[in-house]
Amino acid sequence: MSAMNAEFFDAIEQIEKEKGIPRGYMQEKIQQALLTAFKRDNPDCEDNVEVIMDENKKTISMFVLKTIVEESEYVNDATQILLDEAHHYDKKAGIGDTVRIPVETKKFGRIAAQAAKQVIIQGIREAERSAQCSEMQSRAHEIITGTVTAVDAERGNIVLDLGKGGSAVLPKNEQVPGEHFTEGQMVQVYVVDVLATERGPRVTISRTHPGLVKRMFELEVPEIYDGTVEVKAIAREAGARTKMAVWSKDANVNPVSACIGPHGDRVAGGGGGAGRVVDGDAGQVQAARAFNGERHVARAVGCDGYSSAGGDVRTVELERRTVQLALHGDCSAALGLCHRNVQDGSS
Repeated sequence: MSAMNAEFFDAIEQIEKEKGIPRGYMQEKIQQALLTAFKRDNPDCEDNVEVIMDENKKTISMFVLKTIVEESEYVNDATQILLDEAHHYDKKAGIGDTVRIPVETKKFGRIAAQAAKQVIIQGIREAERSAQCSEMQSRAHEIITGTVTAVDAERGNIVLDLGKGGSAVLPKNEQVPGEHFTEGQMVQVYVVDVLATERGPRVTISRTHPGLVKRMFELEVPEIYDGTVEVKAIAREAGARTKMAVWSKDANVNPVSACIGPHGDRVAGGGGGAGRVVDGDAGQVQAARAFNGERHVARAVGCDGYSSAGGDVRTVELERRTVQLALHGDCSAALGLCHRNVQDGSS
């Protein structure tokens, strides 16, 4: 009995170290497993069975609670006991009192023990799924690093191992055009959403989401991290260009310069700055200042009074995501290749 108890507690401690599952959670599952096993062999027992686990002494005890009754009232052996028999467990007990009768584990049948084992295993699996969900939900809308474990050459999807968060699929349409991945490669992705399911967390990840750009700049730009500079809007066409509007709470801090950094280090691609994730995007950072829709869109499409296009915006109507422009000057330069400037400016 004591050896079995010690093994239970040693297993709980090992599970907590290896899988991060709290001991209290596992002890509760073991208690439920033992109760299930006992009631399987003793179906007449109701809620008069209790399990006590003493972590300090490493002991597990089970008791059946029975009420002492007169012989004339004795009808249920599972919940009642006569006074003479009750005195074997408590000499001071009297009629109407409840006595605790210890149960030896050897009374568990093989089937009951197997049932307890299955409940414990199920408890471990549930705890692992819960831990995974909690881990990933805490990382929602953040950047995480995963390892490529499989590449679907036909569909273009890749599977990433996210560590304790399980795994997730990065679809082809959430990858930057032109990217290629190999098994074992480390990849940074943005966690768009986390949905808890019976099989664990279902994680939606992306490398094209504008949120990835925002988080990267928060990591690279101290002024954004501490709140001095605020990102007002981001428009991104992954692999082609990214545009970001920023605003400074401090008049002495230039938001554009803060984001670009000395010699453009903070937007550099090829392994440095925020560009290490958005490498391949042509970047533009513009100051939002006191937000003015007309001026903001004009700057975004490159037809501001100071732009090389030499044009301006006479009227701008913003309704939901629809933008109407009356352009004067070099319209083709303002619209850009494949009208990308208008697409970015209206996002």
